[in-house]
Amino acid sequence: MRQDYHQYPEAQPLTYKQPRPGRSVTDAHIRSPAYIVVIVGSDTTVTSVNVPPPVLSDHSTLDLRCANHHGSTSATCREWRSFNYDDFERDLQRSSLGCSPPSDVNELVTAYDDTLTSLLDVYAPYRAVRRSTRPSQDWFDAVLAKHFTSKVDKIRASTASDGPPDIGGRPSSVLSTLSSFQHVTVNEVYKLIRRAPYKHCPLDPVPTWLVKCAADVLAPVITSICNASGCFPDFYKKKPSDCLFEETVIESR
Repeated sequence: MRQDYHQYPEAQPLTYKQPRPGRSVTDAHIRSPAYIVVIVGSDTTVTSVNVPPPVLSDHSTLDLRCANHHGSTSATCREWRSFNYDDFERDLQRSSLGCSPPSDVNELVTAYDDTLTSLLDVYAPYRAVRRSTRPSQDWFDAVLAKHFTSKVDKIRASTASDGPPDIGGRPSSVLSTLSSFQHVTVNEVYKLIRRAPYKHCPLDPVPTWLVKCAADVLAPVITSICNASGCFPDFYKKKPSDCLFEETVIESR
């Protein structure tokens, strides 16, 4: 697409003189006026553009100075720098959760969450912080959507000539039933906790690394929750209330 750059009065042409006889052509690469076009986002301002004459080659170095205009927003995070694990573990052992946990699974799960949250509020309280806001990368979303759309199209094209799948019932002789669960032991739960990855979700009262550190105290409690067969605690039947869903318009295919 051809653009008429004369419609931009602020554009400055760059001209270099024709090289004198006997001198290298690197002394003058551009014989006619040329324009430098700098494309930046709406949150960026070009403050200066400097193009010195070429020295070692027929290309010049572009010295571009920009100013970013990023805002900030307030948020809260835990004060982990002052966290004392020894004091945390001591109070956890002395708590009702560590000494005499409830026998009812719903009460046990609630006590587990309340106790860990309250102790964390004491030893790692929330504090207000300011975080820089960054503009969303719409181009990345478009590229990612195009990538997966292309993968789906390739799969459909490769299976277009295949017949429908044959999903028949299996013989009754190979069917099995699951009528009971075998209780886990504290040692088994302890090993699972220690081998667990460090990722966690916002619903967890404490981060996974802290659960792994306090596995000696928490393993018996988690074992009792796991062995409460036939009951899914009501406390776990909820979702975060601060989830934000980004509405995306996808072309119907």
